[in-house]
Amino acid sequence: MKASFRSISGCALLVAAAVSPQVRQQPRSLVPNGTFERGRSFPLAWDKLFSDGSIRWLSAGGNPGRCIVFTLSRGVAEGPGMLYYGDFFPVEEGKKYIFSVDIRSEGPVPRPFVKGYALAPDVHGKIARGRFYQRQSRFPATTQWQTYSMTFTPRVIPAYRGRFDIKWARVMLYAYLKPGRIYFDNATVREAPAEVKK
Repeated sequence: MKASFRSISGCALLVAAAVSPQVRQQPRSLVPNGTFERGRSFPLAWDKLFSDGSIRWLSAGGNPGRCIVFTLSRGVAEGPGMLYYGDFFPVEEGKKYIFSVDIRSEGPVPRPFVKGYALAPDVHGKIARGRFYQRQSRFPATTQWQTYSMTFTPRVIPAYRGRFDIKWARVMLYAYLKPGRIYFDNATVREAPAEVKK
């Protein structure tokens, strides 16, 4: 039942409010500073920016606030591509999450990753965070801002199952294949709701 603001009865308004559907709160994003709004010379909780200006932190691209902009030359686009890492954040092995990010591209093809890490001995026997999981997205390149999402469940690769547990993840923004500019904003990772976990 829709509440009427013309009603002069406070009781009527209270009853209408009581039967209004509850707005479900989204779980908070685990990605530190995924909106790219905080920082000084580079976004807080993300890698430092390259001095060559190929990755920039700007108020540009048509989305409110700041975003990350890659500028790919043909050689980079057709070669290694371009990447940019966020900080580590805690996850639980076997739990389902949803990664989402806003993207606008003037050519380059976006392929962001989520990578998972566990404590394990490195080549020198020292215990350190090592990468044992990754999930790559397959998003199309569009000239308008689009929000893309994928689900992922961090698990160590089968050869190491039972020996190490994924305890952290991080987002890696990545683009390749075609030269030009590509914009990233609002990178989030949230626990999947119950209906997605099934």
